[in-house]
Amino acid sequence: MSAPFDLRNPGRPIHVGVVLLNTVTEHLDVAPVGFFNTISKGFVKTLPDFFISDELRAQALDFVFHWVTEDGKTPGALTGNLNVVPTDSFASCPTLDIVFMGASQAGYQSSTTEKEFLRKCYSDCSAFLSVCVGFESILTAGILEGKTATAPRKFLPILQKMAPGTNWVDKRWVQDGKIWTTGELLNGLDMVATFGKETWGGEGSLVEYMIRDGSFPTRDVDYKDELKKQWATISDSCAHVRGALEPAIYAGPARSGASPRRKHAERAPVEDYTDHGRCAKFGYTCTTTNSPQSTTHNDDVVSKLFQDKPIEKDQSARLYEMHRSVFQNHSIDEAIPGSPATSTDTTPSVTTPTCEAGSGRFNVSMQEAEELLSQFRQRREYFPFIEVPDSTSAAAMAASRPFLLLAILTISLTRKPSLQKRIDERFRRVLSERIVFHGEKSMDYVQGLLVYLAWCPLNLRPLNNQVSQFLQILGTMISDLKLTENLHDGAARDACLGCYSLSSLLSVSFRRVGDDAAYNYLKAALDANRTLNQPFDNKLKYSTLQTLFETIFRSQETCSTEGCPTRKSQRVQEMIESHRLELQIFQRTQGCENIPLHLSALSLKVNIASLPFKVFYPMPRRTNKLKSSPIPSYQDPSLLDHAASCLSEIRNFFESFLFIPRDQYIYFSIREWCQLIVTISTASHICFLPVSTTTLEWEHFQTKARSSMLIYLESLSHRASTLSVSKAGDHPDTFFMFKSVLDIVLSTYAPTTRTTSSQTSATSGTESPETQGNGTDVVAPRTKSSRCPMMNGSIKQSEFWEAMEQSDLRYLESLGIEGDGEYTGTTGIPDMENLFDDAGDWPSIFSEWVNFSN
Repeated sequence: MSAPFDLRNPGRPIHVGVVLLNTVTEHLDVAPVGFFNTISKGFVKTLPDFFISDELRAQALDFVFHWVTEDGKTPGALTGNLNVVPTDSFASCPTLDIVFMGASQAGYQSSTTEKEFLRKCYSDCSAFLSVCVGFESILTAGILEGKTATAPRKFLPILQKMAPGTNWVDKRWVQDGKIWTTGELLNGLDMVATFGKETWGGEGSLVEYMIRDGSFPTRDVDYKDELKKQWATISDSCAHVRGALEPAIYAGPARSGASPRRKHAERAPVEDYTDHGRCAKFGYTCTTTNSPQSTTHNDDVVSKLFQDKPIEKDQSARLYEMHRSVFQNHSIDEAIPGSPATSTDTTPSVTTPTCEAGSGRFNVSMQEAEELLSQFRQRREYFPFIEVPDSTSAAAMAASRPFLLLAILTISLTRKPSLQKRIDERFRRVLSERIVFHGEKSMDYVQGLLVYLAWCPLNLRPLNNQVSQFLQILGTMISDLKLTENLHDGAARDACLGCYSLSSLLSVSFRRVGDDAAYNYLKAALDANRTLNQPFDNKLKYSTLQTLFETIFRSQETCSTEGCPTRKSQRVQEMIESHRLELQIFQRTQGCENIPLHLSALSLKVNIASLPFKVFYPMPRRTNKLKSSPIPSYQDPSLLDHAASCLSEIRNFFESFLFIPRDQYIYFSIREWCQLIVTISTASHICFLPVSTTTLEWEHFQTKARSSMLIYLESLSHRASTLSVSKAGDHPDTFFMFKSVLDIVLSTYAPTTRTTSSQTSATSGTESPETQGNGTDVVAPRTKSSRCPMMNGSIKQSEFWEAMEQSDLRYLESLGIEGDGEYTGTTGIPDMENLFDDAGDWPSIFSEWVNFSN
């Protein structure tokens, strides 16, 4: 093993590299790299003899400078509209002895590739010099964990709380091993001068000479010289009042209104004044105005996120009221807060962060945040498109990826639904203010939205979920950030795959053709990986299965337009065989070894087997007003065989679903719930399908199918009941919601038995009797225009709805708002109940459960 490289006695050229990320870098931050040029052989040999002696000239060192970008082709962007022609890419760059890092553009999130390269640079180099906010990239890469570092002074109070794994100190520059960090940008000159003196300096050295003649600043590392200047300014301005002021050493304000006592200068000379926590003018303890104020809830993680309020005044409440006035036929003056018509209105605005009323805290400690982050890592198996390394702490994420952390905390609190509801409101508030109102964009927002959508807490707003809206925001942000063009960035690629897979999932689940651009991106990404002959990771496996889902749906839509029934039947059979073969090849070559992949494959088999019913007996599309679907006129001769095959795949799906360990259910993403919903919908389609000419054999098949489905649904309802942690008065959790919905769906499967007689309603045309062997008839129950509890309104008579109303009342009471009058039954949002009067307008993830009418 070779000896470590010695910068003091290099014996070869020293490689100095400036790493430029895929954003704009502050050029004053990286300007100090020019210091090394002043002591280089190439520069010194050009100096005239009168400027430098031969003795000093002989001390010059040999430097090789590298300007490194990810691909080595794209110019590095600096502030001031400067572009740097790169010399190396991440792949071609040689080992760097000295690494220089400047601040990136505000809000930029380093990619996985960039972080890996920075970690490699740190491991290989002899010195890593970071200037100003250049610390952000190496902090998120985990390099500063356990180190002592500094940063611009206004960042320190926040960093000390949000990144406690690093010892943050208030200094102009700090060295910890081979890591050097600085305060504000121009402190980089002080740092590089000190670095040069400690490495090659000494009395009579070239370094000392160049620092002195080059007028490099050598200011006090503890900012003492700035305190002296501040003190001199205050003394000069106040001398005409009572002479020069003296430094105060009184800590804090006086008690009982007494004036603070002051000590004389001889006890506390200016030169020794280093207490930066006290005011140099009056002696009171200072509070930094841009730092989090001290409270009794210092360990509350959520309250500390996004405390730096945007400069613009938030007028979203006014905007909301103006829109509401238009839709409810009010005058603008009546709707604007503060106008005479509303000046006495105490109704809280829908945009008011009610979670911050009362105590104003969310009671999530840093330890709890770490536990929730650990739980999220277990969830990733079900949606692996967002990576959070095991070495990344919640504290580090709070500083560098706050929106992603907030999303993780929100979706991970499934076992504490009341707290989850409050933090969900905080998440939506931040999304509204930062993304919608101020138009902020970053990878942090992309990943946070992706996590939230993947595990969206549907139980919080079952009749008003905004998955489609948030998905559109996410897709637009991905387009604006040009993430689809950055194929070499793993994090960008994963975000695109995750977003477009979700988009396709929700479109196909609701029987809509997905976005063409998203579908084409998924196919192109999969084809590119096949071309490279690289093994598929779980992200690509999920994307492959989802692409196959959408391909089946698109081919189904095309086949439905075929006019000839015989030709249509042939095409359906060809599609079934083709798609089954494609799925079998995928399972053999790539494998579906984990629970979510196995479940997706089973769901695909159900989807393939149900193609004849989707083509010949399609379920009606959901419109504003649900109408009864006409009885199909075409009778497929192989209907019973297709139904038996499909029911067999449905049984396999339910048996596997119920066989999953119970502790895994809390990790399910929206994908698993959608697959369950679509499978129930498919089963209901077959069980209640009316055909033009029924036979006893078909009726007997449907009777047995409903009986078997009843068992599966009862088992699922019982499973949801045992998993629910909802308590009386608390907001109901996801499992409570599913149990309530399943119980309502169960009633449509429950048989009605009676003695066979002439009173049988077979002639009524409203019920179809089916004779069992015991001499009783099982009558298919009369259904509403939709069997979906959300669509037909029956959810409002369930235990879930009652529990949700009680939870909202308690929540309003905790905010000091009476729970009667207009608030009763409004799910926490006043004046919104009338929006849900028409069940046909209820957007819900459940809207396609059993969307079929007799």
